[in-house]
Amino acid sequence: MMWPWVFAGIAVLGLIVLVCYALWLWRRASDLFFELKVLGKRTDEMATLLGEIDVSRLTLVTADESDMARTADRT
Repeated sequence: MMWPWVFAGIAVLGLIVLVCYALWLWRRASDLFFELKVLGKRTDEMATLLGEIDVSRLTLVTADESDMARTADRT
């Protein structure tokens, strides 16, 4: 009559392992959601900073053929 106790012990140990795994998974998921929240905040900050750039005031720098010839002569 020992086998019911053996199976009960295995079931209890299995339940303990299952609860520990669920707690570990919950903590990992909460860490992931926190990091996603931080990523969203950083994305908003980046969008705000990029929105402040005035593209119309930027000057376009171009190189003409004489500049390229002088650069080629140096090498």
